[in-house]
Amino acid sequence: MTAALADAGVGVRRVEIHDEARYGHQNQLDALLLLLAGLAVAALGMGTVLVVNLIDALMTRERRSVGVMRALGARPAQIWRDYLMALGGLGLAAGVASLWPALAMGTVMARFIAAGNNFDLLSPHPPLWVPAAILAFGAGAPLAAAAWRVGWVARLPVRLALMRDGGARTHPLADAVCRATLLPLLPRLALGAVLRRPRPAVLTALVLAVGLAFFLTALNVRASMQGTAAAVARTKPYDVQLILRRSYPVDRLRSLLAARPEVRAVEYWTAVEALPVLDGRRLANPLTVVAPPAGTRMLRPDLLAGHWLDGAAPGATLGEVVVTQKLMADVPALRLGGRYQLQAGDRAVEVMVVGVAREFGPGRVYAPPGVMDALRGPGGGADLLFLALAPGTGQRRAAQALQDDLTAAGIQVTGAETAETLAAIIDGHLALITGVLMAIAFLALLTGGLGLAASIAVSVAERAREIGVMKALGGGGAALVRLFIYEALVIALAGWAAALVLAPLVSRPVVGRFGQRIIRYPFDYQACSWGPAAGLGVAVLIAALAAGGPALAAARARVAAVLRTE
Repeated sequence: MTAALADAGVGVRRVEIHDEARYGHQNQLDALLLLLAGLAVAALGMGTVLVVNLIDALMTRERRSVGVMRALGARPAQIWRDYLMALGGLGLAAGVASLWPALAMGTVMARFIAAGNNFDLLSPHPPLWVPAAILAFGAGAPLAAAAWRVGWVARLPVRLALMRDGGARTHPLADAVCRATLLPLLPRLALGAVLRRPRPAVLTALVLAVGLAFFLTALNVRASMQGTAAAVARTKPYDVQLILRRSYPVDRLRSLLAARPEVRAVEYWTAVEALPVLDGRRLANPLTVVAPPAGTRMLRPDLLAGHWLDGAAPGATLGEVVVTQKLMADVPALRLGGRYQLQAGDRAVEVMVVGVAREFGPGRVYAPPGVMDALRGPGGGADLLFLALAPGTGQRRAAQALQDDLTAAGIQVTGAETAETLAAIIDGHLALITGVLMAIAFLALLTGGLGLAASIAVSVAERAREIGVMKALGGGGAALVRLFIYEALVIALAGWAAALVLAPLVSRPVVGRFGQRIIRYPFDYQACSWGPAAGLGVAVLIAALAAGGPALAAARARVAAVLRTE
């Protein structure tokens, strides 16, 4: 094909061969899909725990009804079957009710991710198995969670089932802890209520801990990505990069730029497209090979392995190159210390990889001037201009003015890039990931908040007679509201403490995975310094919101009505 185009008088500057079709942002997309899959698993687990909690509370209230049915001759198997049919029907109804919101939310998130990765959705509607899976889980989760609990209640002796408290006794440890705790009366009563019902409190705290752990993970990943991006950005301390269409003599370029007051310093780099070859076999498509001048100040390489070009022994600079970590990942045949051949047209040079540098962007090869001369011939001029501007100079305006003036002087400029633009591109990619993480954290926190609200509502329902007694003895509505808010705070603080332990265990793998997917090297893990305080604030807010409704309902309850509650 290349020869045919050449015979027809068409100049071919670059030939790329793609063995398989692959989207340019596939690595970032894979990382997001992996994160969403993890969210789905976590959400299913949190939902299952909530179902277990609710069924546990439901069967606690139904214990006396089961005792009555047993006393009238019902067999445990009959009771078990009837309750499972009812709970399965409720679960199926919940699945049907959530079907449209779930599909709509999935479509919105798919469109958001597609827009952030610059592609359009050809089939925005999910396949048929997705709604089927939602309905199956809606009906199956309550059945799986209720099977053991319903069976246990159905097999209780009639005497225990008919007892008002089910034969339960206050745990002496709970009373001892409450007496030893130097807290005011209402917080002490709330702590005692939680300790007397430890299993639902622990399950609710775990659900909330997962939500808070997702929130802290989002903050930690954001801090790690921004810290790594800032560290890598410091390796390129220039303001403007001008890409020339072809090489121009350095003296001519220097004369055009010398009189410009906004330009503080200029470096003239050379570049060429070259094929990597090993034992006569082409390893990849043409690579960008750039040669910085000796003692460059526009590049401060962050070396992951090996040494920089200036670190070579005297007389051994020719043939030594440094590659980026992205190129090492894209071309698996490249390795530190490996010897290869670079071919540019009819020219070739033997090189050895002596270092690996970390940076954002496509992979490239850094070579000394000797390698560039072997690939292009000596005295080839400059293809890239790196400029440092005077303080206070606007980068975009200066880049446009330079590009216009050079074009007017006969210098063809292919493009101009500023440090601000590169930072915006990096921030844009990271903002998409941060946005998805925050959305996931919000959904997880919403689930945890709903679980806490359900737990407090069940506590209010189970303690209806206790509430009536407290109100009959003079307890005010404000005191009842504070009591249940304190109870929610105890559970929320337990969830927050568990989240502090869980968040690093989740954050570190996520940070490493995202870095490996995006820049082909793990991000530097950095825990968000204000994350624990923010998590505590979120936990307190969720506790107040979750307990507000049930607590107000308890405060407004009439004494006569609640004292008649069975």
